[in-house]
Formats: sequence, C-alpha cells, structure tokens
Amino acid sequence: FMDGVTVVSSSLEERVRGCGMPVTRLWGGVDLGSYREAKPAASAGIVVLYAGNFNPYHGVMTVIDAVAIARSIDPRFTLRLVGAIDDFPAVRTHAETTLAEGVECLGAVPYAQVPELISAADILVMPRACTRTAVTTYPSKLSEYLATGRPVLASAVGEVCEVIRDGENGRLVIPGCAEAMAAGLSELTDPEVRARVGSAGRRTASERLTWELVASRAIDFITRTSSSEAASA
Repeated sequence: FMDGVTVVSSSLEERVRGCGMPVTRLWGGVDLGSYREAKPAASAGIVVLYAGNFNPYHGVMTVIDAVAIARSIDPRFTLRLVGAIDDFPAVRTHAETTLAEGVECLGAVPYAQVPELISAADILVMPRACTRTAVTTYPSKLSEYLATGRPVLASAVGEVCEVIRDGENGRLVIPGCAEAMAAGLSELTDPEVRARVGSAGRRTASERLTWELVASRAIDFITRTSSSEAASA
C-alpha cells in the first residue's frame, strides 16, 4: 500500500493522478556549491561538451553531425565527449571519422572530476532523441549543466522544455535534427551571448534545482500526504 508517489515527469504525474493516487513531481537536483562559475580557459576555440551515457536515445550521433556542420562554417568548434564511449564503438568510430582532429574522447572519468570538466567547456549539449524514455524521465545532467553557468543547447523534448526557456536560459532545438543543432551552436559563437544565457541558466539552477529545494518539496509532500491519511483514518 502506498500513501503517495513521487515522479520525475509530467507525463508520469498525469498517469498516477489518473489512478487516484496523491502524486508530486520532483526533478533531480544539484549541489550548487560544486559548480562554481569558473571561466573557461582562454582559447580561440569553442569547445562543445557532452557528458553522460551514449545509448541511442541520448542522441550523441546527432551532436557529432551537428558539430561537423558547424565546423564547416566555423572551424573553431570542437567536440569533447565525456563518458564510457568505449562501450559504444559505433559512436566513437563515427565521431573520429566525422570530426577527425575536431573531437576529443575522454572516456569515463570519476564523478568528482565532472564539475570541473563541464565548467571548462564553452557550450554544453544535450541532444536527446524524442523517445518514450526521454519524455518520461528527467535528465539529471540538465541540473548540473545549468549550474555551471555555461549555455545549454538541448533537444526540445520532455521535461527539458519545462526548465529551459528558449533563448533566455538556454537554447532548444528540434530533436534528432543535426542541422537545427548546428544552427543553435552557431547562434552561441558570441561570448557575450554565451555569458548571458549561461548566467540565466545558473539562476534557474539556484532558484529551482538545488537539492535543498528538492528536499523541501519532498518533505512538504510527505507531510501533506501523511496529514490527509491521518484525517481520513
């Protein structure tokens, strides 16, 4: 027997509410103190970074193609891939074949190194495909990305659209479309634009996505649910 249910997406929230259960939506949070707004190292290049899993629904093939398109217009773009890419040889081969010297595959790294790695990039990408998994889950990396103060370029799918306001605290593009993602990258070549969008994203993380706020919402839900159960007993 359950007194209440927590979920991570609006689609799951609607499904549970339709069953008559008390439900609340809680996104994955971030330890804001671990993601200080360190400035990227001075460089003439523009480093685009993806960190995470390389399963197909994460859409990494799309961002590889997008960076290739962007590099054909502006060769300053390079792609940095962080995560267990050696478990997905097709992705690594496509990256190295398509981008040659324009890609750096760092492989899996200890989680403690992730904040520094992603904070050192210029643009952070989350190219999720439009799948059931993407629609019904919350990508924890989104909270971490935003906390860095770097601009986030993401596919407009699922809960991402509840957090990112296109052009304000991030950029949203059509899922699975390398051309759209390349255009989004090109719109972020200006350092002042990147700084403005990134700072707005950091504010979003601070105001909506810290673990303290997530915990407070969870405690409030538990308290309200327990009170309702006690009153009906």
